[in-house]
Amino acid sequence: FPSHDMGGLIVEYPVLLCDKYRGGIKDFSDWVINLKMDGSRINLEYSGGKNIGVYTRNGNSLGIRFGDVLNLSDFVIDGELLYRDGGRILSRKDGNGYVNKAVRGTISDSESGNLVVVAWDYIPLEDFRSGRSFLGFLERFKKLSGVIGDRIYLVENHEAVSEENVMRVYNEYLSRGEEGIILKRKSGIWESRRSKDYLKLKAYCIVTGK
Repeated sequence: FPSHDMGGLIVEYPVLLCDKYRGGIKDFSDWVINLKMDGSRINLEYSGGKNIGVYTRNGNSLGIRFGDVLNLSDFVIDGELLYRDGGRILSRKDGNGYVNKAVRGTISDSESGNLVVVAWDYIPLEDFRSGRSFLGFLERFKKLSGVIGDRIYLVENHEAVSEENVMRVYNEYLSRGEEGIILKRKSGIWESRRSKDYLKLKAYCIVTGK
């Protein structure tokens, strides 16, 4: 992982990475399905209800901020940065130009106001900086309901139920032009590593094996 300045300490920037779904889950009752977003991975750091930092997956700081929230705890929202144009979310290809401008600090105020985040995880800030949180995913996910705002949306979420249901949801998303799904273990902890509690399934994986 890349290095990052966290409170005066240079450390590797924390990031949880998904493994590939290869089948073999016998009991789906401990799993949920998230839509796999096709944008740029982003972290929003909050303290006392204010957005104090916005960082890319590589730990690069963006000179933008999102609105205040009612939750006064210190926490991180993990999600995907996307660009909204007139109510329509642009594709990664079209939207990443604006994201890159935000990273370079050249994005205009009007363009910055069109950046939105689809959130899928909530990590206490202290846990995030230490690289591990023992809160289960479902417990963390429920906390997101208290931080959703005008430009922060909750990712689409379904119970896994069975492999048949997983594949049905997956194929419905593909028919919509989406990239795929992420299977997440409800009891899965958050760790700064590649985890088998979070499994991605997308058409590219099936066709190429990558």
